[in-house]
Amino acid sequence: MEVIVRLVLPTCCKMIERETITVSLKEGDTVETLLTMLGAKYGISWLGEGTGVIFVNQKKAGLETPLNRGDEVLLVHPIGGG
Repeated sequence: MEVIVRLVLPTCCKMIERETITVSLKEGDTVETLLTMLGAKYGISWLGEGTGVIFVNQKKAGLETPLNRGDEVLLVHPIGGG
């Protein structure tokens, strides 16, 4: 199955040279599986506290969220200020 990943992360977009990628997963895979795959393939480190916000089909998601064919995953980098 395929899911669409949209990156709202300037550094990551530069690393993979695009803002949207399509990723092939197995039925039953989770957001954590997706993030692990992205880390291995592109060096995108998303697992860990305070790394950003994840949405699946415009709803906030966690690592355990299951993914389905055609889902859209949005990875948003947190904005800091001071």
